[in-house]
Amino acid sequence: MTGDLRRIAEKRARARLGFYIHASSFVLVSAMQFGINLFTTPWVLWSVFSITGWGLGVAIHGLVVWFKTSDLRKCLICEELEHLQSPQIIETPIRSSVRVTEKPQETQCQVRATRR
Repeated sequence: MTGDLRRIAEKRARARLGFYIHASSFVLVSAMQFGINLFTTPWVLWSVFSITGWGLGVAIHGLVVWFKTSDLRKCLICEELEHLQSPQIIETPIRSSVRVTEKPQETQCQVRATRR
């Protein structure tokens, strides 16, 4: 249990550090770009377009890091595993159908949902 918590904490810390690096490089490069823009062509604010685009990327990165999207990802993975493990019809190369009748295993999402 402690190892799992440590792994999760390290993953979240890496994600936040990545966001901090992304945000600080955005601020520094945007300031330099805006300064170059004002120095070379002050009558045309061309730097606003690239700063806006990159700022949107930083904002999305922040949303992914700071909000619990990992739970959504885990749930989607569990749904996909359930779909892949459920009895289904498999098409063979000779165009006949084979029914797979294995019982699906209980997934982590189902276990967690029953504990709530």
